[in-house]
Amino acid sequence: MGVLERIESIIKANLNDLLGKTGNPEKILGQLISDMESELADARSQIASTIREGKRLEMLYTENEQLADQWQKKAVLAVQHGKDDLAREALLRKRSASALAEDYRRECDLNAEVLASLKSALRALEAKIQEARRKKDELIMRKRWAEVDRLLGAGMMADKRSVFERMEDRIMSLSAEAEALSEINSNSDELTTKQREEELEAELAKLKDKMKSEKS
Repeated sequence: MGVLERIESIIKANLNDLLGKTGNPEKILGQLISDMESELADARSQIASTIREGKRLEMLYTENEQLADQWQKKAVLAVQHGKDDLAREALLRKRSASALAEDYRRECDLNAEVLASLKSALRALEAKIQEARRKKDELIMRKRWAEVDRLLGAGMMADKRSVFERMEDRIMSLSAEAEALSEINSNSDELTTKQREEELEAELAKLKDKMKSEKS
């Protein structure tokens, strides 16, 4: 299979179909890109060779055209000098040169068509490589984002657990503070009541003493 056939086969391939048939699309794309770059190098080499061949054919075409013209002029001179045999020989050589020139012209045209096809295939292959690279980059980015999402998800769950734990600690702390405050208030109430009773008893004692004093 020639370069053109291989490139056409690659270009016609549907990347999505290829990726859907494998469990490791990133690896497949990497290998495909490598294969296409190899074909790209071959295509460029083939284009360079075709250009050189085109120049060679053009040179041969020009040479035979000029040679046919020269034999035509020699045939004219031979006729002018009455040398028909030389004129016939010159005309035969002219025909041969003209025939070769025509063959080289056809080869030049064919070579130009091949060159145009190669250049078109090269551009299409370059576009295909770019498409494959974009898909590979997309796969890599999706993989990275999936990993980031996984890590962030785990981190968020850890953060949530941490928040819940802190909330529980705070609630327990507040509950303990409330109990302590309640206990303090309760103790304070008991102290206040006892103090009042003592003050009342003292005041009562003073009143009794005063009444006793007045009776006396």
